[in-house]
Amino acid sequence: MNGRALKMVAVRRATSDDLEALVQLQGNAEIRFPSDGWLPMLRSTEFFTDLAEDMQLFGFVTVGPSKLAGLAGESCGEVMGLYIKPDYRRHGMGKRLLVRGLTVLKRRGFDSARIWLSPAVSPAVKLVRTLDFKTDGTERYSNEPGRSTRFEVAYELSLTDYF
Repeated sequence: MNGRALKMVAVRRATSDDLEALVQLQGNAEIRFPSDGWLPMLRSTEFFTDLAEDMQLFGFVTVGPSKLAGLAGESCGEVMGLYIKPDYRRHGMGKRLLVRGLTVLKRRGFDSARIWLSPAVSPAVKLVRTLDFKTDGTERYSNEPGRSTRFEVAYELSLTDYF
């Protein structure tokens, strides 16, 4: 574990008032949304962003409908963003936020959840595997403005029997 002790952690739904803090927080995130992409998501009822904070915002999870079809005949939700600042890692907060996002997808009637990860991001891959996400071999290349092309693999979890 790192030296930071977590005290008084709160997890809450993000609002439009959190826009600036989210844009700053995601600066080093593996998955980044364009600055102008956050506000429509925060105002939308299709997407859900939860924040983790103590004295400052240190993490988020964003979920919503998947852009690609799920398993045959299923509705698929997607974990579109998951990030914890490095100083706050190794305290279980990534897992806590991910489970919270999966709970939202389940309650909204999705049959499965998908997350796209670069194989090079081994802590995130290990995390999703601990929750029984599996890959079916689906791959893509992702291009983000100002960043290099990134190779990603889809990991999927059936939510049918999830809690």
